[in-house]
Amino acid sequence: MALFGFSKDKPKDGGADPTVMAYLEDAMRVKSPAMLLDPRKNEIPCSIQSINEQEGTMQLILRANLLAEKGAKISIVVIVDNMRIGGASKLHEVKPGSAVVDIPASFELMERRKKQRAKINPREGTTCMLVSGLFDGIGISGFPENMSENGARVKVEKALEVKTEKPVSVTSRNVQTGQIFPIMKLNKIPKVVATLEGAAKVVYMEVASGTTYLGISFEEMKSEFMRAIGTFVTSRTTPPPNSLPPRARRSAVEMDGKSSVGFSPGQGDSKAAPQDDKHKAAASEPAAAPPPTSSPSSQPAAAQVTSAQAENVAANSTNEFGRPAPTPLQKLKRKGKTIILFGTDDQTLVKTLQAEGYGKVACPESMESLLEVIQQPGAGLLLMDLEMPLDNCLAIAASILGQLSEPVPVILVSENTQVGVRDTLDAQKAGISLVLPRPLKIDNELFNKIEQFTSLGG
Repeated sequence: MALFGFSKDKPKDGGADPTVMAYLEDAMRVKSPAMLLDPRKNEIPCSIQSINEQEGTMQLILRANLLAEKGAKISIVVIVDNMRIGGASKLHEVKPGSAVVDIPASFELMERRKKQRAKINPREGTTCMLVSGLFDGIGISGFPENMSENGARVKVEKALEVKTEKPVSVTSRNVQTGQIFPIMKLNKIPKVVATLEGAAKVVYMEVASGTTYLGISFEEMKSEFMRAIGTFVTSRTTPPPNSLPPRARRSAVEMDGKSSVGFSPGQGDSKAAPQDDKHKAAASEPAAAPPPTSSPSSQPAAAQVTSAQAENVAANSTNEFGRPAPTPLQKLKRKGKTIILFGTDDQTLVKTLQAEGYGKVACPESMESLLEVIQQPGAGLLLMDLEMPLDNCLAIAASILGQLSEPVPVILVSENTQVGVRDTLDAQKAGISLVLPRPLKIDNELFNKIEQFTSLGG
C-alpha cells in the first residue's frame, strides 16, 4: 500500500519527492532506527547520517557488514512514529561501517504484522508465561509490550529449566524461530478478567541492551479468547492510515533549495537563525497588494520561497507553554479523540487542546449532556473540576464510569491544595486515572498527562 509519494506527485525537475524528504529528514533529526534489506533480504541495522538532496543520495552508518556490490538493488526501512515505512533504493558506495544509497522515489508501509497493535504499560501488570514442555524444556515469563489479535512482543524477565528449575539465558540454542510453546498463559490483560490459555509460536527473537525480546504468534487459542483480545486491542488503537497523510514539515534550511543536511556540529544553525528572523518579520508585515498588471505566475521565485519558509516557521512555532506544534501524524492520531471538560470551560485550555490536534473539545453544562457526550464513540478523556468535596466527586465519577460500556480515563481536580496518598488510593479504587490539586495548573505537564491517558484509553 503506497502511502508516501505517487508517480503523479513526483517533482517535475527530477528531484526527490517532498514528502519522502520530509520523513527522511525527520528520521535523521530524531535518529530513528533504520535498516537496509540486502538482495538476500538480510536486515542490516543502520542510521541516517546525512542527506544530499541535490545528488539524490544519503549516507548511512551501518551497524553490521553489508554484503552487496555497488549498483545492487536494496531496500531501506525507517521506523517513524511506530510505523515501519520503506522503499526501494540502489547502492552507490559501500565502505566498512558506512554506505551511500539512492533516496527512495516513494515510501510504503512495511509492517511485519498487518493487524492493529495495542501498547501495554508495564504498570498494568500484564504477564505472559511460556512453557516448552511439562517434564523437559524451558519456561519463560515476561511482560507483553504490545499485543495484536495475532500475537505479542514479550520482554523476557526470567527463564528456567523445567527439570532442574535452574535459571537459564534465552539464546538461539534453547529458543529458535518457529519453535512451538504448547503452554501459554496471559494474565491481567486490561479489560479481560479471565486468564487466557493457548499455545504460541516464536516469530522472532531480539536482544537489545542486554534484554531479550520474543515475538510470538497465538496458536490453538479458543475463539472466545481471541474475541476478548480483539476487543481489548480495538479499544485502544486506531486503524493504520490508508491514505497519504498530511505533508510533514521540513526544516527552514531545506526550503531554500536542494542542499546537503547532516549532523555536523553547528551545520545550518548559524545560517538558519537569521533566516528565521527574516521569515517572522515577513510573516508579521501586512501583505502588499499586487500591481493590477501582475499575475501570480509572474511573481519572482525568491518571493515564493520566502512565503513557503514563513509558512514553515509558523508550523514549527511553539505555544505559550513551550510545546511544539503537533506533527501531521500526531494530529492524525488525535483527530478522532474527544476531550470532555466538565465543570470548567477555560478558553486557554480549550484553545490549546484544539491546537494540539484533538478532534473535539466538549464542555457539557449538565449531567445529562455529559452522559450523552461521554457515551459517544471517540471519547478520549474526561477532566472534572467540580467545587465539591473530594468524596462527592469520587462518587459522581464512579457513577459515570459505571454507566459506560468502555471505561474512559478521568482526571479529577480536588478541592484540596495538596493531594495525599490516601486521596490517590481512593481515586484509584473509583477508577480515576489522576487527581490534581486545586487550582488546576494549565501547563506542559497537564498536556503530557492528557496525551498519555488518551493513548492508553484509545
